Amino acid sequence: MKKPFYFDMETEDWKEGTGQASLTESQMELLSREGKDRFFVPYQWTVESKSDSIVEVALDILRVDFSEGKVQSIQEKQWLIECDFAHGKLQAWPMAFLKEREKGWVKFFHCPEQITFPDMVGASCVEIPAVVTDAALSLLQGYAEKEFGFRPTYMGSLHGLRHIIAFCLRPLDMNIYLLRHVIGESYEWRFPREQRDNYSPLCRYLQIGSPPKSLRRSYGEMPENLVAYVLLRQLGFRDINVIRRFFQRESLFGYHLLRLTFQPVRGKLEDDSRQQANPYLEWLERFCHWYLERRSESRLANCLRPLAVAERWNQDSIDILRMFVVTNLDMDDRALTQETRRRLLREGFTFATHDGMMHDLAEFLPRQERGRLQWNDIPNTPIHYTDREKAYSDEIDGYRFVLPKETDDLRLYGKSFHNCVASYRQAVLERRSLILAMMQNERYIACIEIQQGRIVQALGPCNQRLPLPIHEILKHWAEKKKIVYGWC
Repeated sequence: MKKPFYFDMETEDWKEGTGQASLTESQMELLSREGKDRFFVPYQWTVESKSDSIVEVALDILRVDFSEGKVQSIQEKQWLIECDFAHGKLQAWPMAFLKEREKGWVKFFHCPEQITFPDMVGASCVEIPAVVTDAALSLLQGYAEKEFGFRPTYMGSLHGLRHIIAFCLRPLDMNIYLLRHVIGESYEWRFPREQRDNYSPLCRYLQIGSPPKSLRRSYGEMPENLVAYVLLRQLGFRDINVIRRFFQRESLFGYHLLRLTFQPVRGKLEDDSRQQANPYLEWLERFCHWYLERRSESRLANCLRPLAVAERWNQDSIDILRMFVVTNLDMDDRALTQETRRRLLREGFTFATHDGMMHDLAEFLPRQERGRLQWNDIPNTPIHYTDREKAYSDEIDGYRFVLPKETDDLRLYGKSFHNCVASYRQAVLERRSLILAMMQNERYIACIEIQQGRIVQALGPCNQRLPLPIHEILKHWAEKKKIVYGWC
């Protein structure tokens, strides 16, 4: 059985039928450009049932090379995915065709001439049309019915290539495949392919003692909901009606839920997907437990909402939590004035809260030592640098890049920039962070933090974004010092 699909230029949609291996005049006009260019133009998808429970999904494309607006060559190519349902295996040619992607190209793909492996790049981000996915899944469901005696259904929102992969590898519960990173190394033996009920053993593994009745349905709709439930419990929530407000999201608090990993020894979710671990989740946990001793779960949910839906942490939120943890406010919050404490509980992670905490904690921020708050002054400690780090001190176009010589300089920077850089004292002494001040004459222009040879933040006074001319000077300085600077 073989089903072909072609691209209808009028409706800009894929329909069942045979495609033509040629370019239309409108396509030629659309693709033609000055200089040299390379394009991939799809003209036919094919879904075919092979013997031995194998489904092939193929894309027939044209590789078109242009030079000075004219076609130099046209090559026919085929990219192929082979789903071996009986053995739960998938293969692809090129291999990048199996790379999971959220969205991709449909009509054509521009691949610059300097790309060494154009097929790999093009195949890694092409979007498989819904009609092609549906046709492939229908065949796979037929194979599943022969093997298990019934036709597995799915109530979630999976689509595209991810749906095909999940069904081929875990046809009885595609959600468990999506949770493989959350489960970790024990995924294969804890949740074998033929296991029908994964929900109960999954709850036991995630240490959910008595799951609410509605949680099973939420898991079926979207596996991220179960991870969100564990995460919110970790933060101190217990009311499922409040926790449900955070469901139906792929990310929470800047963390992609399916990329978190559950650590059964600690009984907590952790983020091990980043090149460099950050402590934000642990900080947030301490803040939430402190908050819930004073206010309701519903109030905390409202407080966390802006942070929960944000794609990434903003600097004010990071600074507020850093100050909160460094001064151990969850153990003793008397260092805050009544007004600042009320603002923190009422408004959460706002600029006004940040400034209030900076004012109240100015005397205590540099006094954190050995995990506890020291009420007596600690010594002003020299900061030591390598020869390479000493070379970071420089001047470019009238702007000086200054390394703090001692820990009291960090306190001076904090007062001058109106930020919480004073709380970085331990991180600097332990060489986890390196701080510089960018200055023009006696004006403080930018506060810069470097970790592992990379600028991780560069902000102006009051954590304001830097103007374009300052970015350009900072970029020039970073290139000169061989420091990675991601701004562009």
